[in-house]
Amino acid sequence: MPAAARLVAAFCCGKVVGRYPGEVLRWLDAERVPWRPVDLPRASAPIVLLDGAAAPGLALHLLASPRAAEDVAPPWENARLTDACAQLAPHVTLVHLHEDVWRSRGDIARARLLARLGRTRSRLFARKTIARRIDAATCVPFLEANHLWGATRAKYYYGLFDAAGTLVAAASFSHARTVLRDGMPHRSHELLRTCTARDGAVVGAISKLVGAFCRAHGADDIVTVIDRDWGIGVGWRSIGFETVQTMPPLTMLVGSDGLRRHLIGAGLAHTPLEDESPSCGELGDAIDRPATVGSSRARADGCTPGAGAGEHGVGAARVPSSRLLRAALPAELMRALDTHAADEPLALLAAHGYLAVHDAGVERLVFLVDSTRRQQPGDTHRLWTRSIPSYAPTHYSSNQGVHGLLRRVAAAGAHAHAESAHAYDVARALASGASGTSGTLAALASGALPPADPDDVRGALDSWRAAARASAPDATVSPYIFSAPSAVADGGDSTVEVHARPDGWRTLRVVTGKRHVLQAVVRLDAHGAPVPGAIASEYVRTMAALALAALEAAAPRARAGARAPDAHGGGAPALRCLHLGLGGGVLARLFATLEPRSAHVAVEIDRTIVAALAELGGLALHAHADNAAGECAADACASDDVASRQIEAHVADAASWVAQLAATPHASRARFDAVFVDCFDNSNDCPPSLLTRAFAEHVRAILTPRGVVVHNLHFGASRHQPTVAAAEAAYAHVFGSAVRVDSLDSKPWAGNTLILGTRHGHVAASAGALEASAALAQGRLEAARASDAQCIYDLRARVRGARLLRPQARQGVHLL
Repeated sequence: MPAAARLVAAFCCGKVVGRYPGEVLRWLDAERVPWRPVDLPRASAPIVLLDGAAAPGLALHLLASPRAAEDVAPPWENARLTDACAQLAPHVTLVHLHEDVWRSRGDIARARLLARLGRTRSRLFARKTIARRIDAATCVPFLEANHLWGATRAKYYYGLFDAAGTLVAAASFSHARTVLRDGMPHRSHELLRTCTARDGAVVGAISKLVGAFCRAHGADDIVTVIDRDWGIGVGWRSIGFETVQTMPPLTMLVGSDGLRRHLIGAGLAHTPLEDESPSCGELGDAIDRPATVGSSRARADGCTPGAGAGEHGVGAARVPSSRLLRAALPAELMRALDTHAADEPLALLAAHGYLAVHDAGVERLVFLVDSTRRQQPGDTHRLWTRSIPSYAPTHYSSNQGVHGLLRRVAAAGAHAHAESAHAYDVARALASGASGTSGTLAALASGALPPADPDDVRGALDSWRAAARASAPDATVSPYIFSAPSAVADGGDSTVEVHARPDGWRTLRVVTGKRHVLQAVVRLDAHGAPVPGAIASEYVRTMAALALAALEAAAPRARAGARAPDAHGGGAPALRCLHLGLGGGVLARLFATLEPRSAHVAVEIDRTIVAALAELGGLALHAHADNAAGECAADACASDDVASRQIEAHVADAASWVAQLAATPHASRARFDAVFVDCFDNSNDCPPSLLTRAFAEHVRAILTPRGVVVHNLHFGASRHQPTVAAAEAAYAHVFGSAVRVDSLDSKPWAGNTLILGTRHGHVAASAGALEASAALAQGRLEAARASDAQCIYDLRARVRGARLLRPQARQGVHLL
């Protein structure tokens, strides 16, 4: 039996789903694209991971059109899969490829996939093109031929032309709307469609088209929407757009003829029930959704950089109306839905041969033309939430039956636990397959969350934020269990707060005016114990991974003199860790879970934070107030009582405390195997005293021979550039070399970066040494924690792509 046929048989479990998955796989074979199935027993549709250097991190979810009511997938399944992959397998782009799209716009879908694989006939840089305004008669045929969702009415059309005068890319924009954003009037336009010629790639096309339009029309911001069926908006964010909203899945219908019908939006072609023809259905994917303020969304992308399809807008340009019609339900059926408000609209639709399909939702993005209006992270989202008029957060329809159906689907998202659990299984399998790992750890790949836990950290955070936005400004969304002024001198009006959240979640944050800095998110079980893996900040996992990999490189010599544990797991601590900046104690929790026989000392400048941790729960603290560093730290690390997992917490300035400890006579000085630096002031900046060579020298003096230091910093904003440069120079000079790696969730332009320094220097000995050490540590943890594997995650993925930093005298940055 051919491979394609075997895969279809294995995944379809005897269901009659037609020839569609096999057709896609045979096309991949014909294009010589290697692929392999993702082994998921509970999968409702085949998922294949494309192999080889030509297809880095691309997976296809092959969604056959339903033939019967029992074939209809849960409405949130695709959305949850996309969310889970974004969190646990960010290096994998999951494409939900619907059968009706493959059949009605297959030539464009295949071209987009080939473009993702880097297989285009031509590649052109936008700087070598000319941007100019064009008319609808030029732009609409181009969009129809090259954009997955076809053309739509628009006010303005722009194109890019190569040296021969050939149109190679195009975009359409709406008319201007005056929107008050945070009380300031903005001239706002929608980017409705943009695409390149499907047989070529134009690098930088969107930036050039948007720039030309904004210069000509004085736009203050551009709003657009991308289709998450083709991935999330990473590429869009790299050119300055920011995601401000994610819409719930939209219900559409597939008829017995296999063509898609739309329930909402402008340009719907409602044919008589007895006069429905396939020719009308062939227009069904030309336009997908409305883009009027308060209704929905303007899909924009044709091929690059993200994924999406434009949206119908309110415009004045005249285009042939036949091009702009979208297939809809027969008029009589729409009246039946509206008249009876259909208690079971899906049953009524199924009786007429229409079955539901759902997309993965869309992301709405905003580009602020004047960058001075987004000086701080989150400024774009703040302006968006304070806009008049605003966009509706969900879909709606004036048809009562359709509106009820849309509301029911949107509400189902809060209870889509099965979809979430399945989504995490898929994401972990994709992360495992793309990274080439194997075994128990590979099955869990990037996720430290419990395998079947649908209440993931990201979902919890999103639900709390949604609840806060839905509440009145003075409403209490979640109860305080702790609130007290910050004890830091520069804290001003800062307050430390602990909130109790639903389902055992608790959060610790510092509030300064309108600025909320989330310090920690923990989840407690029924006994008050922390749930392993409930970690909101990806950089924490990266800090632990770097330390474990570097320690593993020195492990043979260290283990030779190590004292073996007694029968009860006692004995000297396997690792002694110092945390400069305790925050919510999340890193200490994680490290104590991964290395149960580790001892932890923390230095925290804000005594209110230390007090709040008692209310946050799940962490045993023994607090000291401004004690002598050398004496207290030595006592803490000499203790054999590791089983209690108590953390010795010292209220002091980190730089001064370390300097005092380093000045202690060598014979009595406490030493640490790992030092973690995670200190920020109430402005979210790293204190300058922690960026000097003197500080790095003091840290080196308190490390054991196998010791390592990992320093967390922010990068991206202009004020952070000197901070990162100073830290790089200090650690590279003091340790002879250092390593820098960005956290897995960081964007190319901003995020968290970690600097690693080691006493032994083995991680910089050869290319790939750090990743090899991470693999060894990973295997050791897996073997030791086989019965508690949910606390383990992919260490190799966190250290991959590290850069070697050398002293300035022999400056150089190399990939490890």
